[in-house]
Amino acid sequence: MKAVPNISGMEFRVYLKSRELDKNIISINDIQDILKVSRKKAYNILYKMNKKGLIKRSKNGIYIFDPHSFGLDLENYLEDPFFILKNQVEPYFVSHYSALMLHGLAQQWTNRYFITTFKRIKPVHNEFYSIKPVIVLRENFFGFIETKYGNELIKVSDLERTVLDIMNKPEYAGGFGEVITCLLDIEKLNFNLIDEYLKRLNKKILYHRIGYLFDSPVFKANFDIPNDFLEEIKRHIHSITYFDRLTKTGDFNNTWKVYVPRKIENGLRRW
Repeated sequence: MKAVPNISGMEFRVYLKSRELDKNIISINDIQDILKVSRKKAYNILYKMNKKGLIKRSKNGIYIFDPHSFGLDLENYLEDPFFILKNQVEPYFVSHYSALMLHGLAQQWTNRYFITTFKRIKPVHNEFYSIKPVIVLRENFFGFIETKYGNELIKVSDLERTVLDIMNKPEYAGGFGEVITCLLDIEKLNFNLIDEYLKRLNKKILYHRIGYLFDSPVFKANFDIPNDFLEEIKRHIHSITYFDRLTKTGDFNNTWKVYVPRKIENGLRRW
């Protein structure tokens, strides 16, 4: 993934909204209103933006920034990615790492974009960006919402569908390390919806991966997981598999019948 340096998904959303409103000052209340996050999370976002030099702290919790400090030619940039995406095919929804960007969860801004549809369309490549269509069966085309992006509405997978998509294809989201980092930035999930989506998608590997991750101490500490959710996941595990089917290595976890790479195990202990 090629990234625009220093800009996370949440920071870019703040940038877009501030540009739309023609604001050059921003406060913690603005961050909460734009991103719909807790006050603690809003403070952390402002702190990181200040540390990166994207904004400068003034007084009384007010920060000043020049949109050009983001280093983007927005007039040209917005002619391309998401506004082009929505005109590629119908029906569609923005998915995978691109959905994480729109939800403000991506750890970096990239110029590789993903769109899910059941229509057959060709990928798009040019010197500025690439669009990767993810073709699914018609019955698997579900789990999306409309959200405002700039001055337009764009269709994007909801959080629960996004979680399952990036767990199913982590290579479309920067790999397992990036996926886990992004997941732990989510404040709340609808586990009933995840259970429903899992059954509709019917991908066995997802039960192993979701079960293992959400049973880990760091995920249990981060999410309010219903008592019966993990038990329901276990009912769908009847065989042994590899967490990472590309490497096919790791230590065996008997609870979830999955071989887990030590890199993932060690990473979960550090988070």
